[in-house]
Amino acid sequence: MSGLDVPAGVCPIRLEFETSDPTDDIRVTFSDGRRAYVSAKRKIDRGRPLEETLTGWVGQVPALGPDDLLVIAGEELVGPVKNLDRALRRRRAGLPMETDSESKALALLTDRLPSRVRRLVLDRARVLHLPGSTGPAPHRELLAALMDLVVADARGHRAVSALADFFHRQAGEALGSSAEDWVAALAASGETVLPDQGGPVAMRLASRRNAVDAYRARLAAEAGRIDLSLLADDLPPLFVDLVGGLRIDVEGERISSSLLRYLRRWRRMLIVGQPGSGKSVAVREIAAHCASHAHAPAPIPVSLPRLLKRQPRRLTLDGLVDDAVADTVLRADRGPLAAHLKEEIGEGRALVLCDGLDECGARAPWVAQQLEEILTSLPPSCGFVVTTRANAQGAAARLSLPRVELAPPKSLGATVDSVLVACGEARIPEPDRAAFLATRRAWIKNVEKDHAHLLAVPLLAALLALVCANASDADLPKGRAALLHRAVEQSVRRWERLRGMLAPSRPWAPALTTGMLLDGFVTLGRLLDSEAAPPAGRALESLTEMLRDPLRWAMPPATADEVAEHVLRFWDEHVAVFVVNSAGDLTTRSKVFTEIATAMWAQSCGAEELRDWLHHTLAHTDSDGAIALAAGLHPRTTEALLDVGETQPEATLMTADLAARGVVSLSGNERKRVLRQLTDGVLGVLRGELVLPGSPSKPREFSPVLWDETRNAVPWPFVEAACLLALPSTCRRQRADLVNLSELDDTAESIARALCALTDARTDASPLSEADVAALRAVLALPLPQKSEMVQTGRRRWKMVGGAPSLRDWSRSP
Repeated sequence: MSGLDVPAGVCPIRLEFETSDPTDDIRVTFSDGRRAYVSAKRKIDRGRPLEETLTGWVGQVPALGPDDLLVIAGEELVGPVKNLDRALRRRRAGLPMETDSESKALALLTDRLPSRVRRLVLDRARVLHLPGSTGPAPHRELLAALMDLVVADARGHRAVSALADFFHRQAGEALGSSAEDWVAALAASGETVLPDQGGPVAMRLASRRNAVDAYRARLAAEAGRIDLSLLADDLPPLFVDLVGGLRIDVEGERISSSLLRYLRRWRRMLIVGQPGSGKSVAVREIAAHCASHAHAPAPIPVSLPRLLKRQPRRLTLDGLVDDAVADTVLRADRGPLAAHLKEEIGEGRALVLCDGLDECGARAPWVAQQLEEILTSLPPSCGFVVTTRANAQGAAARLSLPRVELAPPKSLGATVDSVLVACGEARIPEPDRAAFLATRRAWIKNVEKDHAHLLAVPLLAALLALVCANASDADLPKGRAALLHRAVEQSVRRWERLRGMLAPSRPWAPALTTGMLLDGFVTLGRLLDSEAAPPAGRALESLTEMLRDPLRWAMPPATADEVAEHVLRFWDEHVAVFVVNSAGDLTTRSKVFTEIATAMWAQSCGAEELRDWLHHTLAHTDSDGAIALAAGLHPRTTEALLDVGETQPEATLMTADLAARGVVSLSGNERKRVLRQLTDGVLGVLRGELVLPGSPSKPREFSPVLWDETRNAVPWPFVEAACLLALPSTCRRQRADLVNLSELDDTAESIARALCALTDARTDASPLSEADVAALRAVLALPLPQKSEMVQTGRRRWKMVGGAPSLRDWSRSP
């Protein structure tokens, strides 16, 4: 810089006015770290201005760095001071003074400086002559011409004025600013600094500023984004408020807390969560939140599996930064952006977000060791977050980070509804859209009521919403297992379309196909159906056996071993329905998935195997979901149920219930067969030869006929099943005979006749006859059973008393 005699390429990067230094007018910081302490005077002669400056210089000596400078700057230099700059230059060059004026100028300093600091002050002293600085001057034209090369549209004069005003305000308020602030001040005044990484400092800073802005904008744009292209190609991304719903379970706390609140306080934590629980979404939302707030730490999101692939031998802090910027900004902007982020880390103003420690597989302990070394090198105020599944939290323990569990969101209703609305807007004409949404919202409401745990997992909630939106009104899934069967198949088809784009750091086995994945789903589900939590090794053995089966995939042993691991990883990590827990055991996210797998198996197993499975399954009252799904997937299950129904009336009741709910459609012969078996059931009860198994502890809403609590005492379950069965007119005489021979009392018989009338009207799509209306009114006029009351009969004894008889007490007519 001219006048200060600093090395080429060194430039000012910060100015501070009215500092607390002994030389307190201006402090200049240069790009190489040196500082210049400036005493600024309008007129300098041998009098008071010079004396004050020298006093400040002497006081500044103890704080001087190796290359720091002492500067006196003035608009007007008077007397010997005019020659002071030339005299100091000759002295630094080791040359004698040429003129008496130079000697007198140098003597102004030497005579006034204490001998102990004289040499040091003379070595560091610099003189800046700034003529005309308080008014119009030729040098402003030069500055404007230079600024024409830096700002757009050759607006150099305006840029110089903007900076002059900025510095005047700062000087008046005793503030300081950096080169970044000067570029920002120009931008605030409407001037655009041209970015150029090879240009002057302002242009280099403008280039960095653009890179940082692009980085922040890219991260902020992901806030609340739900990309549905993986699920439905025709749907645009949705944006909902996700960051506010991120909650964690903290040890010692009884309720879930806001993730952001704890992160602001702690800055560092280990986030543990199940697959599909939203760990990666949490990292993305935290990064977006920080990028959207100027005073938040600079977010640095890192994918650990991708980083491991790029740096297999050693993980470094520079590598973390490079990974964060690699896919975020253009290649030309990566260098300036990385430099900025490293500066933010050094100042403790960054938040490093490391996602997916568990996805590093067997190398997770090594990765944790590398992260520990990086963590110890960070300033204490620098944030650091690691996410992992429970199966890798042992490796993460060496980081000594506070551990929290990612809690399920309080409600995903808004997200699910947004998906439905997006589907309606993209696919349904405006006149029909309201009805489309009303039907599906009602369907989702029922799912949420009966199976809230499925809508508590973000991944499953999105899949459910798409299943619902993709189905026609008449084709909406029925039953607790059917509602996810399509989601399973859609996840496999989606993976096949985009397998090359998903998790490039962990590619899939080339031999893996969608058919193998679906067969693997069935294998894992059947294994879990027979064993509560088998070890992951046993799951891999079962998958390998399936892949090596000569009648199925006939794979060589080595290939089968490799593909089996990828099948397990797909259902464990990618779809997250069969999950390997921290103990290394295979578990299911919900029992419904084992039911789906079993039902899919029932489509292709042998006829004898199917009947044997139904025979044993019907003995367990909580296994009817799989049977219902199997019956809905293939008609062979209905036929097998009726075969079993010849000796097990429960199978007949199950068939009638599935038909009444529309899960299966019965052929003419099957309807006759059901009616015959129901009649046999009534006769068996009347003869005392048939007593059905006891009811489950919690009656099922989805199968009220099969598990009606009244079926122990009387033939009512068989009567009710027949009354609710949709029958053609040719079969209704057989149903009437069944009701007649059941020997019901008058009340029960009236209810049965009313049920038949309602069922027939719905089947025929015709109004009720006058006789049917009268029968229905008679039933509605029946008094409701009185509720029983609990009465205390002793100190610790209670008894239910009162209450009217229900159907369980209705016996045969006398």
